[in-house]
Amino acid sequence: MALLKDVHEEAAKLVADMASRLDDKWYPSSMSTNVYDTAWVSMVSKEEDWRIKWLLPKAFEFILSNQHANGHWDDEEPRANAILSTMAATLACFEHERFSHYVGHVLKLEDVRQRTSKAVTWLRNELTHWNDQNEVDSVALEILVPALLDQLAKHGVSINSPYLAKMSELSESHLSKAKMVLYSGKQITLFHSLEALIGRIEFDKLGGCKVRGSMLGSPSSTAAYLMELEDWDMETEDYLRYVFEHGEGKGNGSFPSAAPIDVFEISWTISTLLECGIPIDVLGKEHVTKLASHLAKTLDASGGVVGFSLGMLPDADDTAKTLHALSFLGKFDADVSTLVTRFRSPGSFKTYEKESTRSLSANCNVLKALLATKNPDSSSAHILTAASFICHSFMSGKARDKWNTAWEYCAMLSVQSLVPLLQQSVAFLPYHIRSVKIPIVLAHITCRLLNTQEHGGSFGNQSDEITAYATLALIALAAPQTGLNLIEEDISSAIERAREFLSARLNRWESRRNWVEKVTYSSSLLTKTYCFAALDQALRFQPGTRGSSSPAHWMNRKLSGLLKSTKLFVTTDGVDTLLRLAMQESVSHVAHLEHTRFDIFPQPVKVNEKYLNMIPFAWTACNYLSGCPLSPNVLIDMMEISMLNYQADEFVELQIPLCKEDQVFEVRNALNEQLVEHADKNAEKEVSQRSHIEASEMILQTFAKYIDRILNHPHIQNAPLDRRLLVRQELIGYLQAQISTIGAKEKLGTKSSFFDWIHTFGARDTSCPFSFAYYLCIVNFADSNSSKSPNKHQSITCEAEYLLRDLCGSLSRLCRIYNDYGSIHRDREEGNLNSIDFFMRGLEDPSSGKLPGLEAQAKCALWSMADYERQHMTRTFELLRNMLGPRLHGDMQVFLNVTDLFGQIYVVQDIGTRTKDS
Repeated sequence: MALLKDVHEEAAKLVADMASRLDDKWYPSSMSTNVYDTAWVSMVSKEEDWRIKWLLPKAFEFILSNQHANGHWDDEEPRANAILSTMAATLACFEHERFSHYVGHVLKLEDVRQRTSKAVTWLRNELTHWNDQNEVDSVALEILVPALLDQLAKHGVSINSPYLAKMSELSESHLSKAKMVLYSGKQITLFHSLEALIGRIEFDKLGGCKVRGSMLGSPSSTAAYLMELEDWDMETEDYLRYVFEHGEGKGNGSFPSAAPIDVFEISWTISTLLECGIPIDVLGKEHVTKLASHLAKTLDASGGVVGFSLGMLPDADDTAKTLHALSFLGKFDADVSTLVTRFRSPGSFKTYEKESTRSLSANCNVLKALLATKNPDSSSAHILTAASFICHSFMSGKARDKWNTAWEYCAMLSVQSLVPLLQQSVAFLPYHIRSVKIPIVLAHITCRLLNTQEHGGSFGNQSDEITAYATLALIALAAPQTGLNLIEEDISSAIERAREFLSARLNRWESRRNWVEKVTYSSSLLTKTYCFAALDQALRFQPGTRGSSSPAHWMNRKLSGLLKSTKLFVTTDGVDTLLRLAMQESVSHVAHLEHTRFDIFPQPVKVNEKYLNMIPFAWTACNYLSGCPLSPNVLIDMMEISMLNYQADEFVELQIPLCKEDQVFEVRNALNEQLVEHADKNAEKEVSQRSHIEASEMILQTFAKYIDRILNHPHIQNAPLDRRLLVRQELIGYLQAQISTIGAKEKLGTKSSFFDWIHTFGARDTSCPFSFAYYLCIVNFADSNSSKSPNKHQSITCEAEYLLRDLCGSLSRLCRIYNDYGSIHRDREEGNLNSIDFFMRGLEDPSSGKLPGLEAQAKCALWSMADYERQHMTRTFELLRNMLGPRLHGDMQVFLNVTDLFGQIYVVQDIGTRTKDS
């Protein structure tokens, strides 16, 4: 194939070019340059021949030529890029204005002042409203921003906000611990960001920590070091001049965030190209061997762990990538023991030895390295640690990488590490990892990729490199072991479209700033590497034939048809694809529910299988309908609650009729005592100890387990007291309402109005009020892993709270009406109270033979009440849009859709359980 040959030839040229760079003094990198580091270098001055001159005047020229019209620098997302760059560049302008007499000054003072004024105005406006808790975790951001604010304050620029105050607190906490180590001679990550410590430490004591003249390979940190020294350091000047001449700026004055980065670039490129299956001989055995030898020597010289270059602080990513690359060349002995010893921590692997935050990419790269060894079983505990952390990252919705902004990069690394784990015969993997979590994560990743592919086959707003990430992920997901049978054709089609996009742009691929340092950067080398790997695999990809005609397959088609017939989905664009993706993702959740379905409620004689398949499908389908705001963990949690609510309904209908009146009284009293939040959280023990009546003991113990599961959930425990009490109140109210429905047709139905009933027992009996309160805790009060987040939850105003409760009321009543509308005949046969019974009152005697006509009239009236509640619910939810904000409003939309969908399903088909034989 001609195109495949072209790909291989270009990849071989890339490898040959990399090998030739090893002949230079320092390996020149392809990391793009930036304003931030350049601004710091532009502030370095040197006394020479009794005069003071700017060391590299072109650096300041670069700063001036890249300022935008409104005063800021750097337009690339995330916003932290512009903020850091503008702060550093503004400081450089102040310094050049202050020392305009230095040799090499390039601009009139008035021009500098105008530029500075515009920059300060932009900074005031941006920083006052800035809150980056949802942005990229840029390197050292939490200490750089406060330090730059302090530096600017010396020039009369004072900017304050609650978020900046919070960031300053975090900075002080971090620096107070790190400063203790600075003079010890040991490398720590702070050496990469010494500009944050100007005026706070003695820089002359740090000379012993230099690496080839640099401070941990950072031009900005190195510039700050040189600025603060009493005596000039010629080795450090040589480092800056070398990066100035041989970096991507090639003498134009600009600097990258790090140099040299030979281990990083070589290990990433070699491991990626060899992993995708390009033969070593095709890439050029001599050149590959030369690069691999460089990695092996660096690894050996560094004691079995490496950083991004020789002498730099070792990290798990570069070490694991190096070991993975060497594993493809059998003559190099790659030992993973030091990697594991240095970077393992409880529950995960860390990027740096002394680091507290955890990284997804580090765990993926470590897992790859461990699986590439000759005997992976010997590392079983460490493999399980890494795999568990990867699954947790996606399940919790926190799959963000430390070094790359693209979600597709996280997806690619995770898939490339988890799928080989399934392909190997690893008996040590627990059931919940192999059969539940990994399938859920793989299905979640696949469906999100398929759902976000762009019209022309690309990903990431037509990004070549991000499209390559996604393509490599999809090809790995096409393996038979993933079990993604329902969307096999979708995967193949997506790969083909991505291949067409990449092949049409061969040799014209553009690099974008996906990679993370102090500011984001791009790398032409890495862009080409990933595109070559993706295109090679896509050109050789053979679609599978795993189609299924099993009973489960036909059940899935039947459920899809049922959802398509509901009002919620009948007019949805692309509904077939949406439901197919949702169904595939739901299949892996069904296995989890099957595994846990009888943990709380005992197995009944007649098991209703309908709801077991419908519940996961409804949640995933509604999540897709709303743009997938919910994480797999939230979905699983709510699927469990939905299942438990169905089982509670069955359980009460089966058990309460068997109890005597005093036994029912005992059950009610025990439930009422649970309305108070006790110090003892073990509800199961507390309720069961109250049982003195043998016939009701089993009911109380079952209720106790149910209550304990709900109230002792971590997210419920993390919620404020009023939220916890509301969940408790609605949960007990739900169970009491369930009990009240038994025999309600004879008791309540003859004494209560429809209005009173549907606003009390009738609504609570649906479980909607309880589920609503529980869901609000789960999506809004879940503990955050982000140390930057000033709040762990979004506050809800009194007005919004009022409307939320009103919204819940309308939704509950709508749910009640729909449920009853679809189960009239079953309720009549079983003697259950149904909303229709209230509307049949006052009509002609049913014994007159006119029952069908009377029922139709009553159903019409009941349906009009449903329309009323829907209109009120829609208006209330719209009023909440601005009060809740887009995130919480989007989360609530999913809940509304799921609850509404179940009601609509009942209208189409009764999926309830018959508890009595007709």
